[in-house]
Amino acid sequence: MDLTLLIIVVLAVAAVFIVGRILLPVDSESVTTDQAHKIFQSASALVTNIIVTGHHYGTTALLLEVEVFPQKQQPFKAELHEEFSAPQAAKLVPGVMIEVKYDPANHSKVLFVKFVHSNNIYSTL
Repeated sequence: MDLTLLIIVVLAVAAVFIVGRILLPVDSESVTTDQAHKIFQSASALVTNIIVTGHHYGTTALLLEVEVFPQKQQPFKAELHEEFSAPQAAKLVPGVMIEVKYDPANHSKVLFVKFVHSNNIYSTL
């Protein structure tokens, strides 16, 4: 009887694992924060457009359209999907400069770092 119960439990766990892998596939394109800090490069970016995509527990989800200005490379356009607190979201208007990190091998991977005002950093997240 105990062996039958053990087999049922093992099969149930295996089934849950397999169904989970099918329904929630691992994104091979995702990058952890640690990986980003190692391979991504810093650049300034100009916010060109902002789209509110949602609200979640005191934060506002935004899609930022930016023009990134990397050193020694041509500028490129990118999109950032980030969540900001209300005071942070209020600072984001078209024309604001921000600091970002980007993947030199894949310009679609851009991360928000902090706000920049002229040459002075006035807000770090």
